[in-house]
Amino acid sequence: MRNSSRGARSLDAGETARMATVRLAQPAELLVRVRRRGRTVATLAHECADGAQHLRWDGTSRGRKVNPGLYTVEVRVRSDRPTMVRRYRVRVR
Repeated sequence: MRNSSRGARSLDAGETARMATVRLAQPAELLVRVRRRGRTVATLAHECADGAQHLRWDGTSRGRKVNPGLYTVEVRVRSDRPTMVRRYRVRVR
């Protein structure tokens, strides 16, 4: 991973927003977990080519809007290099 940047700081449940942008130096697997109070409420996984990847979440879990509150978005990049993890906070209204 070359670098990453956080996306939206808040979103309305059901609204799709960019959670992060990750710039990859080589193809990798991206695993994104949205967590609240230690529980994973949403998981997104992508096999990605190199370059910029824009990670989006729509504020839902299993097709239902999540409750308002503070969530942690964890971005994990796996490749033949050491695994990189970044965490961001987002508020759902």
